[in-house]
Amino acid sequence: ISPVCEAKLRHVMESEGLLNDYRYWDWPSSLFFCVTVISTIGYGATAPQTQEGRWFCIAYAFFGIPLFSFALSKINSIILGIFTKLWYCVYPPDSSTSWLKYSLFVFPIIILCVLLLGGIVFVEEEGWNYGDSIYFSAITLSSIGFGDIVPESTTAQMTTTMYVMLFMGCMSGFFF
Repeated sequence: ISPVCEAKLRHVMESEGLLNDYRYWDWPSSLFFCVTVISTIGYGATAPQTQEGRWFCIAYAFFGIPLFSFALSKINSIILGIFTKLWYCVYPPDSSTSWLKYSLFVFPIIILCVLLLGGIVFVEEEGWNYGDSIYFSAITLSSIGFGDIVPESTTAQMTTTMYVMLFMGCMSGFFF
């Protein structure tokens, strides 16, 4: 953002009484907010303050949620396709119980690995304890998003954005 635009934005936000929220609207934080809207996580830590912003958010959600769901299904197909090919290398597809074994054993292992990965990453990026990091990962990927634990650093917000885009589909793939 150019210094001139930043100064104008700061002036408008100051006049609207929103200057305290200015830090939430840098590029990474804005992307983080956009992903929490279209993924329906909605942590509640950042929200539009003006009527116009709220109306825009509604329109964005109505178009963004279906598109994000479609993108998640495609990403999920790729990730699960890789795991399916690996599974069939071990258990050939001629076995009638092969898919059942896959569903009962591989999906939980994938989800456990994804949650453990999130735990490790958020311990490093936010300095949370391991329990809080895994809790955050599970609450995020299930799209509950209570908002009691929310990443504050730009790096952690960008990591969460990628984490959601890559792995939220795996969580839903286990149940469908």
